[in-house]
Amino acid sequence: METASAVPPDPTLISSAVPAPRFSVIIPLEFHRGQGHDCLQGWTQGQDFPRDQFEIVLAIPPSFPEDEAAVLRTMLAPHDQAIDLPHEHDIALCAAAARHARGEILFFTESHCLPEQDVLTQAERGLRAHPEWAGFSCESVPITHNLLSKIEAGFYERDIREAMEHPWRNILDQCFVTTRKAYLTSGGFDGSLGHFAEWVLSARYRQHGLKLGYWPAARIHHYYIGEIDEWWEFTEDFTAGESAMLTRPVRDPVLSWFDENDEWAARHENSRGLAWKMALMVLRSMFSSKQAASEAGPESSPSHTDGNGRDLFRWLARGLLGSWAPLLSAHGRVLRAYALLNFALWREDREGAERALPKLCKALTSRRRRQLLRQHQPSHPRSADPIPPSGDWIPENNTPMVCAGFHATETWRDAPLRWSKPAAMVELHLQKGKHEVTLEWMPRATPLHIQFFINEKPLKPAAVKIGKRKARLRFRLNREGQVRLGWVCNPHHSPDDPRRAGVAVRRLIWAARS
Repeated sequence: METASAVPPDPTLISSAVPAPRFSVIIPLEFHRGQGHDCLQGWTQGQDFPRDQFEIVLAIPPSFPEDEAAVLRTMLAPHDQAIDLPHEHDIALCAAAARHARGEILFFTESHCLPEQDVLTQAERGLRAHPEWAGFSCESVPITHNLLSKIEAGFYERDIREAMEHPWRNILDQCFVTTRKAYLTSGGFDGSLGHFAEWVLSARYRQHGLKLGYWPAARIHHYYIGEIDEWWEFTEDFTAGESAMLTRPVRDPVLSWFDENDEWAARHENSRGLAWKMALMVLRSMFSSKQAASEAGPESSPSHTDGNGRDLFRWLARGLLGSWAPLLSAHGRVLRAYALLNFALWREDREGAERALPKLCKALTSRRRRQLLRQHQPSHPRSADPIPPSGDWIPENNTPMVCAGFHATETWRDAPLRWSKPAAMVELHLQKGKHEVTLEWMPRATPLHIQFFINEKPLKPAAVKIGKRKARLRFRLNREGQVRLGWVCNPHHSPDDPRRAGVAVRRLIWAARS
């Protein structure tokens, strides 16, 4: 039986009786949107490239109607292939069909995409013009027929343009051309990741030093169906693939090249136990700040807890509801965006629909991420990798450390940093005895007032030395174990950034001291 993930080709599947063609055009028959016949006709009868120099590899899922498949088979030449496969998803179909392909060049497309007459001729020119490319994506021209399909086409057109200008994320499965050797070297499409497999395969090419390009002279026409249900399914499928990649037991090295999403950055906050600890830390900080203010009098400086009542409420809600707290909020955003989009479409308000679709996409993606994280997240999170008793942590993407109260990783001056929220925590494993911890941050434009905690207990002022760019903490532990280093600070306000931010962490260093 075929498998969903791409593996090296099985020699028993590839006949040596027929000379290998130049191209293998791989067409999965999922999501054909009623265009399967016209698509295949464009390839079998409409190409100006020599017919004996390319084969069609038709990947047929179990749910495809037998009578329609029979008609499509009659359109194929003797050297083409129509393969019945046990997979339903088009990426899994592509991965399996690629094992049967005999061509030196693989051309992946979709059954709702119509090729131009010279697409293979232009693809050949692109390969000859750029021998340094291991593959490239072609130009995708939208076919639309209703308002939603027009909105959808414009929405994805912007994403496609961004991808084609991206340093490495250049694979578009509507029209991807690659050498067979490079495809196999990179491992091919991973059918278990759905449409997110496009991004992962792009990363694999980069991992193997294989360069991808964009050749707009080769064109296909992509049919947008303009139905919310199908767009919804695609969006959730992509998100499910992303989550499957992130939650694999062994961390994939290519993940460091992907932008971290906010839901994954906050995954440990779904633990009720951790949320209660965060709430206790914020509450103790508020009490100590109130006491210090009363002792200093009305002329005292601003408190590290200014405005942190919101943070206390947030952590209390997480403690009571766990992962349900953000999930219920995400449900509300989906319902609101869905209603706005449908209302705009009913009114034939194109501008309103263009505003609503991205909002629905963002809300739907966030909700799906939270649903999947809730399924995979343990109730008591632990670091994915053992945290050594001394170390140096740079907050790169997809950190294995247990932490709470952080935004997603970003880059400043080519170095990673991670903005904390006004209340944040990092978990370390430390030995019994004396320790020194240094927290480095990017200087804030607004004054910083910060208090540090070890296991929700405030450190004495004498144990903390705070500078403009870092703080040094010294403390003693009576036993070995997991230690929660936390802090509470006044929020950082920026007119260009609506997030609730604390400090922009650049580095954390911890070590035992004599």
